[in-house]
Amino acid sequence: MIFVVGVVLLASCSSAQSTPTTTTEPALPQGKCSATTANPTLGLAAITDAFLVRAWTNPNSSDYTEFVRIGDDPFATPPTQGGDLSVVETATVSIATCGVFVGTCCEPVSGITYYGGETTGEWQMLMGRLPAMSPDGERLSVVAYEQLVITSVRTPEETAAVISIPTGETVNFLGAHWLNTEQVALLGATADGVYMWVVTVVDNAVSEPVLITNSVNWLSDNLNEVEFVGVDENGNIAVRVPRTTSTVIEYRYPDSFEVRSSTPLGTPVLSYRTTMDRSAMVTSTGVLSVWSGNNNPAQVGAGYGWAG
Repeated sequence: MIFVVGVVLLASCSSAQSTPTTTTEPALPQGKCSATTANPTLGLAAITDAFLVRAWTNPNSSDYTEFVRIGDDPFATPPTQGGDLSVVETATVSIATCGVFVGTCCEPVSGITYYGGETTGEWQMLMGRLPAMSPDGERLSVVAYEQLVITSVRTPEETAAVISIPTGETVNFLGAHWLNTEQVALLGATADGVYMWVVTVVDNAVSEPVLITNSVNWLSDNLNEVEFVGVDENGNIAVRVPRTTSTVIEYRYPDSFEVRSSTPLGTPVLSYRTTMDRSAMVTSTGVLSVWSGNNNPAQVGAGYGWAG
């Protein structure tokens, strides 16, 4: 299966600059949609190979809900899209409210995040893509045309903060993850490599970029092998990057961004994500598996293209 990777042009406004430092926080309380050993899919969102969104948001069940189509299926016959192509690329679930937020790319150019349509199919819209949830499930970030926009998940239509990010003329943002309740990390590809920025919400500041790899740039054929996996249970930043013989997961210290360790992937993957203490992997054949903590993976099923 070929997954669509959109190039988004993000303009920049003036922004304070800082060095990439992070804060240490105690463990956050669990929410009603937090994954458990008994229910590792709880709070999971996934995209099928037909570009349909599924989410596991019932604490009393391991069943998923498949939503009415959001965006287009670029491989459908006949095509589902008109002149402008908009495709779901990521989704996230709040552990606090079990609300689902679905990001699409790339028409309009900034992308759109959909929310609030889980039961009615009538979705509300936010301008921006790559929705990411704070660890406590209370705040949402989206990568908008010129800024990183922060809102409350309970009132997404009300903007809480707007932080300028690097210009899209030089960066194609690939992923976003909250490192803690005040910092959001952004992974992006440029003409000479893949970099990471840390946005500190309370200071309205963006760090200088840190190089993750220079073996891939935004024109590389294997750009889809680069992925912001997430933050592990020890606070380390995990990124999937291609190497000569295989793709590996690099774990980096959150303060220095130096590589702590790396783990080769034994099988090619379409998606590998870690959120809180739950990991989800989609193999190149579309098989989705999930696991909580250090437990053995449980196979969810086939026919997937992304999960997280």
